[in-house]
Amino acid sequence: MPYDPETAFSPVIHVVINPVVILGAPQRPERSFADFLATVRSGRPVNYSTSGSGGAGHMAMEVLKARLSLPGPQHVPFRGAGPSLQALAGAQVEFAIESITSAAGSISAGAARPLAVTTSQRWRGLPDVPTVQESGVPDFDFASWTSFVYPRGVPAGAVLALNSATNLALAKPDVQARLFDLGASPVGGTAEDLDRFIRSEREKWREAVRISGARAD
Repeated sequence: MPYDPETAFSPVIHVVINPVVILGAPQRPERSFADFLATVRSGRPVNYSTSGSGGAGHMAMEVLKARLSLPGPQHVPFRGAGPSLQALAGAQVEFAIESITSAAGSISAGAARPLAVTTSQRWRGLPDVPTVQESGVPDFDFASWTSFVYPRGVPAGAVLALNSATNLALAKPDVQARLFDLGASPVGGTAEDLDRFIRSEREKWREAVRISGARAD
């Protein structure tokens, strides 16, 4: 990239988190995260699809495999969540891992079975689906997220103005309801909160990339 992402931006506000969910093909017998682990550890070859290499789902699954020393599943990347979820619905792959934003329609239609959420808290739209943490993997917290940043050097007043306006918007019930419909959880907070979050996420994802062996070609 022609800029350094660690120094080029001024954090403004953390807007939303988009949870990621591990999914099973509807024709398969797995009904829980424990079932998923049992299948993977059985030695039978199984695959999982994602919307592409290097995304949140791919990184989360590869870290999970490393943390638990799992022999699989094998990654099958697609160009987008749509083809990935179609492959799952058609049993071309056994599992998938996608954002709830992308997977909500497939879940509601019975074309994908949610097994676990990769964020630290359950998604309120899937209250009966546990987190990976709850299922016995401590400190496991992976999601995609959206934030507002400015180019480095923007006046502090501009940062404060956008931060304040966004916090006000995120507090509105109709905005929260719309974000929920889109599979997102509002966050908000200060610019300093976002700065701390980005620093922690940078280290987490750097380690995830190292574990996964992903690379930018």
